[in-house]
Amino acid sequence: MIRAIQFLLSFTYLVSPAPLDLSLQAAIIPIKFRYSPLELIPVAMPAPIPAPIPDTYLVPTVTPLPKHPTSYITIVLNEHQVYVDRVGKPPLRFPIATGKAHWKTPIGRWKVRNMYKNPDWTNFVTRKIVPAGLKNPLGSRWIGFWTDGKDEIGFHATRDLNSVGKSASHGCVRMREADIKQMYDLVSVGTVVDVITNDVPGIPHYLVK
Repeated sequence: MIRAIQFLLSFTYLVSPAPLDLSLQAAIIPIKFRYSPLELIPVAMPAPIPAPIPDTYLVPTVTPLPKHPTSYITIVLNEHQVYVDRVGKPPLRFPIATGKAHWKTPIGRWKVRNMYKNPDWTNFVTRKIVPAGLKNPLGSRWIGFWTDGKDEIGFHATRDLNSVGKSASHGCVRMREADIKQMYDLVSVGTVVDVITNDVPGIPHYLVK
């Protein structure tokens, strides 16, 4: 029993040596240890684990559709003309082909939805995709402004120049190659497209009250 007490006292001395003068005991900073139950080996207490930092999530930036506030488009069906109005500048006018009977270009106010150079064309009957090229009826430019969720209607170039000025398309608006290239550079996605009929043929829509 005495030997066991001596052993414990010697172990304590090795772990945390203290001066023999008990008056100096108060000046010693106590050291905390945790002992292994099998080996009685002093092990330093682990540092406290800091609280986890909440994850920071990046909020995706939604870029609004670009607008072109200085211009808007008006299609006058019974004139077979399209007007590009520009604030502070005279409007431009181009001849067009519009939808034929049972395939009328939809009347209403729309907005440009998409714009493509050298677009592919999807045949609305066979759903076959025709890449850009001589066999593609859309020409070099496409400006879409209407969809039913399956098919689209828009402006595009045409090689059938005899159809321009007539109701000859399946709803789309055909233009001469040079004309649509010029208009393409004046508008953007978001530009308003008004499709109307004019009660006074031959008079530009912006002069009709």
